[in-house]
Amino acid sequence: MNKLTPGWNRRNCTKRADCIDCDIRKSALFSTLSEAELIYLVQPVLTFQHEAHIRLYEEGEAGSHAYTVRKGIIKLVKTIPNGEQRIVRLASRSDFIGLEILLAQPYRHTAISITPIEICKIPVEVLKGLDERNPSFSQQLMTRWQKNVDDAESVITDLSTGKAASRLAHLILRYFSDGLAEVWNSPARDDIASMLGVTTETASRLMAEFKREGLISEEHGRIAIQDFVALKSIADD
Repeated sequence: MNKLTPGWNRRNCTKRADCIDCDIRKSALFSTLSEAELIYLVQPVLTFQHEAHIRLYEEGEAGSHAYTVRKGIIKLVKTIPNGEQRIVRLASRSDFIGLEILLAQPYRHTAISITPIEICKIPVEVLKGLDERNPSFSQQLMTRWQKNVDDAESVITDLSTGKAASRLAHLILRYFSDGLAEVWNSPARDDIASMLGVTTETASRLMAEFKREGLISEEHGRIAIQDFVALKSIADD
């Protein structure tokens, strides 16, 4: 576990959410809310830190909370009839997952952290209350639904088709090129392989090639892009 910042409960790695001063407020679901509405929201919302490979919720489980991702990457996987699990979406900074609980439906995917994460856990009652009180929040919810659909399509088109090197380049550009690369931990090679639909050996070989060619650097388990132009060229191949 990363060293906790002041205010964290070291027993369970939780703290009360601070939506007003949140560093992702402008890009998160609650960007249109007033400070008064945020104060109303904050009371039952907790922020958690978790290590990689933690299951937040299970497919088919009756849920009572949705989640905003503050840091890290979460994979959403679905079990297909033969028992295999397929990644259908990746959630990262400011993404919102578990929206289906607003329709009184069970979770449609299993959510698993693939890097250390920091998340906010939001009760469904809070979301329903805001939806009823604030038309702009309702519009934000619709926007998030569409973004989730777009992200799922991106996984299919960018991470599941084409050359393996191109898929890896897409993955790195999408999740490590927002100016915050220094805070992202590199997923395990088997997670990268699962996201790209390749073997672990292939994922390890490609990562080694990207580092050797100076496209990326990786130190202490963290990735940074070194040659954006070359990486974008590979992604577009």
